[in-house]
Amino acid sequence: MSATRFGIPMILIILLAFAPVLSTAATPDYIKNPRILAQKKNFAEPRLLSKSQAAALATSRHGGKVLKVEPTETKGNYRVRLLLESGRIKTVAINSPRKSKKS
Repeated sequence: MSATRFGIPMILIILLAFAPVLSTAATPDYIKNPRILAQKKNFAEPRLLSKSQAAALATSRHGGKVLKVEPTETKGNYRVRLLLESGRIKTVAINSPRKSKKS
């Protein structure tokens, strides 16, 4: 009787002592790091544009000089005001790339 009385608590103590080691070893990397999960599911993280990137996109598409870059209500989207060579002022909306919807 003494072997079973002391054996079960000792086994529980050993299991509890190694539980953190066993749980982290069994945890897949994609649970620890959400970027790996996104890559596994073939989802691209949305990339947000900076003001300078929005200005560069606007000038490459429409030409002219940048007068003003202002953010919109949507994060990562901008309104860029350009002075064209003709002297006209043009306001261009530059949006951040979105995730592609797969059906």
